[in-house]
Amino acid sequence: MFYVPLWTVIVYNCYLYYKIIQYLNQLIPGAFDDSLVTRLRFYPLILVVCYLWSTIYQVVLFADCTANLAFLNIMSVAFKNLVGFFNAMAYGFNENIQHILKQKMRLFCNWVGITKGMENKEDGMIGVELGNTTYNSRKSISGDLDSSFTSDM
Repeated sequence: MFYVPLWTVIVYNCYLYYKIIQYLNQLIPGAFDDSLVTRLRFYPLILVVCYLWSTIYQVVLFADCTANLAFLNIMSVAFKNLVGFFNAMAYGFNENIQHILKQKMRLFCNWVGITKGMENKEDGMIGVELGNTTYNSRKSISGDLDSSFTSDM
């Protein structure tokens, strides 16, 4: 009985997000270029993806099917428990959080003594040397990190 109200709420959420995005597009032309409005589309999708496996599993159980349900059971449990992770990624993994994580990583590397080649500000290269292996990252034009590593072994 849990799944009827669940899917009712998911459909209602999809409708509300659609209306919100539509309103923002009327209020601000070209709002879909904004990352906030783009991320709004992910929230209902997270609910659908995470609870779809559980719903399929329960429908198959209700149909009294004698098939092997181990795969559906594993997917059901895994995705129901990933709702929070996916929401954290959609809500919180923006440019500000990425910047804070990079700062914390630099502090951690300094704390454990990994400071050689940590940052080269002239060419945007960030590198970490661990033993005979050097890990380098360069921020590309698109904002992604291009990573490579070299080994002196």
